[in-house]
Amino acid sequence: MERWCYLRRPKVPDRAPWFNRSRVTVVIGLTTLMSLAGPVDAAQSQVRWLPSVDRFELPVAAPRPISLAARLLRSSPTESQFGAEQEVEVTIGNSFSLLALGASRRPLTFGVVGQVSARFSLEDPRTALISHDWTGGIHGMWHRGPWRVTVELMHESSHLGDEYAERFSAGRLDWTREFVAIWVRRELGPVAIHLTGSQALASRPDVVGSAAGAAVDFRGDLGSWGGARVRPVLGVWWESHAFADWRLTTAGRAGLELDRDGQRFGLSVVGLTGVTPQRQFYNQPAEYLGIELRFDW
Repeated sequence: MERWCYLRRPKVPDRAPWFNRSRVTVVIGLTTLMSLAGPVDAAQSQVRWLPSVDRFELPVAAPRPISLAARLLRSSPTESQFGAEQEVEVTIGNSFSLLALGASRRPLTFGVVGQVSARFSLEDPRTALISHDWTGGIHGMWHRGPWRVTVELMHESSHLGDEYAERFSAGRLDWTREFVAIWVRRELGPVAIHLTGSQALASRPDVVGSAAGAAVDFRGDLGSWGGARVRPVLGVWWESHAFADWRLTTAGRAGLELDRDGQRFGLSVVGLTGVTPQRQFYNQPAEYLGIELRFDW
């Protein structure tokens, strides 16, 4: 029963260091955004609070979406001590643009983003909470035509479920990180291409904090129904983390959405193979296949 995840756990230092290279990453990212915004023309510039602009979104196949989502999953036998079983994962998140600077044709926007995801066992008599992961932070995003460049400064923490800890006498991994991430998105009609890289500024446990990812999205249009557009959605997401020895994680999503002015309700098939997104078991391999209900607003 103790076979699964703590064999590779690193020693936890009293306080994780702030690396000079990470500070440089933050400065470079913010400087790049300001440079992309270009010189401000007094005749065209605006300062707008709560602007009506596209909000920051993760790729459609990201394992932890910034939306309200519920997933019924069949998980792999190696992810937690429950083994292969039916599980439910619930995610609640959203992002908001608070301020826009510069000309309306290529604004620089600043906002906040937050998300929590929780995984539950359906085969445990108490529907045990396995783990829950939290992220939140601020972001700046440059808009220009089909391009979006985003810099995020984020906090991430992970917590073990009480019922899970009691059943397996498991100890919580103290997972807390601050990291900076850069996203580049290019839209090509109904297709969007995403590239991302991130670096931890501070981390507990003291694991290597670099990561990289890419994704391809497709959102089509099948016409109108009930006042909403019917859109097929298809996406593939690839991600690798240094703390998992750069093992590749691949996630996919395919389904249909009803879209009314950016408010979307979707039913999809989702899957993942690679490394678990549950940070309590961060170095464990994982596979799942399931069904997702999602609402974006």
